[in-house]
Amino acid sequence: GDYITRVPYLIRIYVENINGINWLMIKKIDLATACNNNEHSVKLAPVKDFSAEILGRAVKLTITFVNLNSPDKTITIEKIYSK
Repeated sequence: GDYITRVPYLIRIYVENINGINWLMIKKIDLATACNNNEHSVKLAPVKDFSAEILGRAVKLTITFVNLNSPDKTITIEKIYSK
């Protein structure tokens, strides 16, 4: 039989200013050869700050989300991703 190995996706997380509001965006890119299955960027949430820090083999994301109805209300989340 055949052995099929799935190629991983490249996930891009970034901030983009759209109409004066900073949005946390995500884009999924298929790394397979001759692939045309890439998705468009998607707005996740409005943000005040976003940073990524490399910690050895891990990445620490620090994101401060902002409430569009009350811009003075924010919440900061720190998340560490690793294999």
